[in-house]
Amino acid sequence: LARFAPAGRSIVSLGAGATHRSVRDFLPWSALAGLTWAIYSVALGWLGAQWLGATWMATAVSVAALFGAGAGAGYLMRRRPA
Repeated sequence: LARFAPAGRSIVSLGAGATHRSVRDFLPWSALAGLTWAIYSVALGWLGAQWLGATWMATAVSVAALFGAGAGAGYLMRRRPA
């Protein structure tokens, strides 16, 4: 799951090394995570192309969604707890 979080892969890898996990325990899960992430990324791109097509509008919608998600995350992180 750490592969899907920003910087998660690095943190988990460093943590595995710091706790002296063996390569035999770590490598299969890391390979599975990499394969799952790659399939997810390709599928997301393919579905986006099917839905929006390969046009400038698709690029504009993607960039707007990216900035919207970033703005939403920034808002949620900065708001004061109730």
